[in-house]
Amino acid sequence: RLQVGSERQDVQLSLTEPWFLNKPQSLSTSLFLTERFYDEYEIKKAGYEIGLSKRLTKYPLWSIRHGHRLQKVKVDIDEDLYFDGTNFVDRQSDELRALEADDWVSAYLLSFRKDTRNSTRRPTEGGIMGLYGEFQSGAIGSDNESAKLRLRWTEYVSVFEESVLKLHGELNSLIGDDPLYERYFGGGIGKIRGYEERTLGPLDENREEVGGSSFAVFTAELDVPFNKTFNGVLFTDAGGVWEDSDGFIDYDKFNISVGPGMRINLPIGVVELYYGVPVVDESEVQNSGRFHFNMGYNF
Repeated sequence: RLQVGSERQDVQLSLTEPWFLNKPQSLSTSLFLTERFYDEYEIKKAGYEIGLSKRLTKYPLWSIRHGHRLQKVKVDIDEDLYFDGTNFVDRQSDELRALEADDWVSAYLLSFRKDTRNSTRRPTEGGIMGLYGEFQSGAIGSDNESAKLRLRWTEYVSVFEESVLKLHGELNSLIGDDPLYERYFGGGIGKIRGYEERTLGPLDENREEVGGSSFAVFTAELDVPFNKTFNGVLFTDAGGVWEDSDGFIDYDKFNISVGPGMRINLPIGVVELYYGVPVVDESEVQNSGRFHFNMGYNF
């Protein structure tokens, strides 16, 4: 899998054995290399993930997955020097500079998931519900002691003709150590359109984004097919990022955006184009609207 965007590059090689040990359980393995380029820093990750999934005997619509992820993560804060007449001074804040990292991250993964969709490519009914946990500890070789929890729900409803209404909600919380690469940032596709990527959330003294420990997003999206290749989209997103692990309970601080979009279905993947406009803006960096583009390749 190769994914190319304006601020990211992902390469992932995955292999799944759907009938592992001749039992109704699947073993998935993947190797990955990711790079993120931001104005003030870069984040690079390289590692592997392995997981074993199976359906619950008493609740066959639900599945459980145990897994392990090991990765090397490097955060490089860019130098931003200026001459004050006597010396060269770094404009970066001490808070941001302290977030540089070169860590080993080892995590035990546990998730419960229910999938009732009638299709994985373009569902028209059913949905997905899931609870996901990621636990890091020095006992399994991690430089962090933390837990990340995510509750996620998506429902698809057929409406007039072949159009589909998608309803989505997600709550995320980080408890314990909070290095920059584990923090939540809002803005962009899947994280509140209408805002520049990673601009929603806490800022440092220089008004640079440093992320938070909780994130919430709720979405309503109408997908209208024009033909087999082009789909029109109308959406509204709501949510935000907060410093505290339970900050999403402050729902009166949600940001809300609306806008149109288009999906182009190609044999090698999907091209997504959106334009979002904030209509309720509680962010510290005001936004007037944003165009979003994403393209994924599968091979």
